[in-house]
Amino acid sequence: MIIVPFLKKEGVREITGIFLTHPDKDHLGGLSEVLREFKVKMVFDGLDFDETNNSYKEFLYLVNKRKSAYYRLQKGDRLMLDQGIIDILHPSLPLLSGENHLNENSLVIKILWGKISFLMTGDVEKKGEERLLSLNIDSDVLKVSHHGSQGATSEEFLKKVTPLISIISVGKNNPYGHPSQDVLKRLHSSYNYIYRTDLYGAITVLCDGEKYKVITIKKPKTGGNDNETQTN
Repeated sequence: MIIVPFLKKEGVREITGIFLTHPDKDHLGGLSEVLREFKVKMVFDGLDFDETNNSYKEFLYLVNKRKSAYYRLQKGDRLMLDQGIIDILHPSLPLLSGENHLNENSLVIKILWGKISFLMTGDVEKKGEERLLSLNIDSDVLKVSHHGSQGATSEEFLKKVTPLISIISVGKNNPYGHPSQDVLKRLHSSYNYIYRTDLYGAITVLCDGEKYKVITIKKPKTGGNDNETQTN
């Protein structure tokens, strides 16, 4: 896990809130470590869960043990910040069903910080994206869904989001072939800067409400953008 060392390096001691988009192990693990190492005031979760998932049980145990306030969110919920707004766009009832229901019912969060907007999509796939198309999902910064997998980030979805930059959280040499070459082609066709954690390492977006700046740990030898630091 790299999130805890990174936060400590940045001097973080207390966290106001963390969001669990859905209870898959690759999303749970890092947050459980955060709960162990930091004081977290609030924890936000979605509606769908797996009662047989031991990692999720441990996560909920840590939330209770660390005395963090716990909230379940769904479409229509809004969190007000000092300088911004967090809108929950997904999931909505009835929850989507099927083999990938946990992914499809991921929390999808739109953050408006001054004039800059961010869309955080969890692991939502085709069915979930279809529910989002009727909403205002136009955003400057897109966190690409499900590590850039083939089943998400459709051309129609990208036309609605029109991102200026897209960020893909993905492990290097992962066994799933993420990100999909088709998804990368669709992202390139939408004329935005693409940042991948397997190429750039940790990616930070700094925003003051008027403009944003992307800072990365490293610059890739191949497959990256012209600059590792992008300002708008």
